Amino acid sequence: MATTGLYQHSTVAALKAGVTAGNQTLATLLTHGDTGIGTADRAAGDVTILDGQAYQSQANGKTKALASSAKIPFAMLHANEPTIEQTFENVDYRVFEQQLLSLYPYKNLLVALRVTGTFTTVDLSVKRAEPAADDSTYRQFTGHNVTGTLVGYYVPTVYHGVTQTGFHLHFLNQDKTFGGHVTGYRIDTGLVQLQALASLQVVVPTHDTEFLNRRQ
Repeated sequence: MATTGLYQHSTVAALKAGVTAGNQTLATLLTHGDTGIGTADRAAGDVTILDGQAYQSQANGKTKALASSAKIPFAMLHANEPTIEQTFENVDYRVFEQQLLSLYPYKNLLVALRVTGTFTTVDLSVKRAEPAADDSTYRQFTGHNVTGTLVGYYVPTVYHGVTQTGFHLHFLNQDKTFGGHVTGYRIDTGLVQLQALASLQVVVPTHDTEFLNRRQ
């Protein structure tokens, strides 16, 4: 049964309202977990946290390690202690995610998901720091036959209104040079680790005047 919880800094509504300046250091966030996902300062890309280290994936296609002093506006993280492991092979993400939902024994609990292996394809969407000439705010990437780690969460509909529901996943390749928000993937072969999370703690940045004053 689940014993650890999910820690969330700020809210998706705040991000959508434009509260995107970094307002909490990674050093502080990492006291609440060693694995997770987040948004970079000024929404200039995606943050993936693996094994206690945070990485920023940018719309220029580059991914870099972040210092513990870096500040970010949004994050979800937990202490990685998986309770279920299973190997999957040659499966599209739609089928894979439905299989997980049918196999998972705790239908109304938060689930931390980590898949380490080789992916036939990984489709990524990374937020631009500024809109492109065609006004697009995201840049799309596809990795082929790439080895790495997919990490994130499944949030059941019972949490609707509290946080974003469904699957929310990020990816980092083995060399930590390519990653971002996942929009699709196909697993060639991968070790899937699942972890039930017993609680959701949402902490808002009460010291951030932009958060306090922006209508959300």
